[in-house]
Amino acid sequence: MNDIPDPAEACLLHLVAFIRTGDIKQASTAAGAVVAYLATLEGQDSHLAALDELQVELVKRVERTGITDEAEDRHVAVDDAIEQARTALDSTPGELRAVAKQLTEGIAVGASRKPGT
Repeated sequence: MNDIPDPAEACLLHLVAFIRTGDIKQASTAAGAVVAYLATLEGQDSHLAALDELQVELVKRVERTGITDEAEDRHVAVDDAIEQARTALDSTPGELRAVAKQLTEGIAVGASRKPGT
């Protein structure tokens, strides 16, 4: 039996864990998991579709778990980071380094953000 989640599920697990805890180590792991997942896909359309699916599923999971205001701020930062990653991917098709930079910086902002800012 394989206990390793598929790459999309691994991304979601790390993103939700970061949103719930605010742990900066979890933030970097989450960003890395997203980039690693995108690297398994071929083509810009697949990358963009994967980011869309992650965003939609993340919203569902966050809504199901019920989170604090502070965690909601982190969720907003993650959502913004995914949008910035989409923009980077649109402007530099196939360039996952730009996506990695946007995700890492955006999620790090969420880790350092004070509630309500």
